[in-house]
Amino acid sequence: MLDRKESSFLLIGIDFSAANRAGSDIWLACGLLNGDRLRVQSIFPAAQLTDPPAIQRQEALPALVQYLIQHRPRAIGLDFPFGLPESLNPEHSLIALIQNFSRYFPDLIAFERFRKQHCQWGEPKRLTDREARAPFSPLNLRVYRQTYFGIRDLLSPLLKTGRFCLPPIQPAIPQLGWLLEVCPASLLKKENLYQPYKGKSREHRTHREAIVEHFLHQGIIQLDSPSLFQSMIADAKGNALDSFLALWITFQALREGKVANPLTNATYLKEGIIFF
Repeated sequence: MLDRKESSFLLIGIDFSAANRAGSDIWLACGLLNGDRLRVQSIFPAAQLTDPPAIQRQEALPALVQYLIQHRPRAIGLDFPFGLPESLNPEHSLIALIQNFSRYFPDLIAFERFRKQHCQWGEPKRLTDREARAPFSPLNLRVYRQTYFGIRDLLSPLLKTGRFCLPPIQPAIPQLGWLLEVCPASLLKKENLYQPYKGKSREHRTHREAIVEHFLHQGIIQLDSPSLFQSMIADAKGNALDSFLALWITFQALREGKVANPLTNATYLKEGIIFF
């Protein structure tokens, strides 16, 4: 795990999962920002946050929340939808929706019912989903569980501590940790690297290698150990690689000043915005 030296420079990328055994599928990539360069120190599954390992979702998510509170990174890139389309948000803002999410959706069954009601004629997307060319709507059958558990069990608890904020929806206050919605798939599309990389075949492995090498060859990010490269290539599910991509997006958002960019459309205040 991360050996934290300067908490103000700590960045974390998280590939999220809402599976029952989420502790095995949630991966974290941790690194230290130094000027305009990033040093990746560790890549590991959330199950390793506790002893014994937190495998089940109901154990892994609280452990992850506590880990983030304890380490207080400057920014965290999280790979799940932070909100709903504007027309479906029952609140006046994204922040209010996150804060009151459990009141509107007390359990997953209630959210499933909501999803079915509003997806009868297609899956509505947010403005940011369309702009980022995100593969799925927050209410997509493959994604809605991530939306639900990500907002309820991660975003809401973190924001309620008062130690984190959601820029650029909220001001990027230096004393707080910044929570960013990121999308590795959108990044790969932007970089013309969107190709099948999740799987056990030699072709999938070759694609994972090509993706990692593409970003390493840019010369502004380094891995502390060759084992980090190997872990991203060896993980056939692509979770380790996705956490690295989430970290890269977070790094670039800070490096390029995107976190403090003024919002160009009030819709983002109700729906959220994807960094990629």
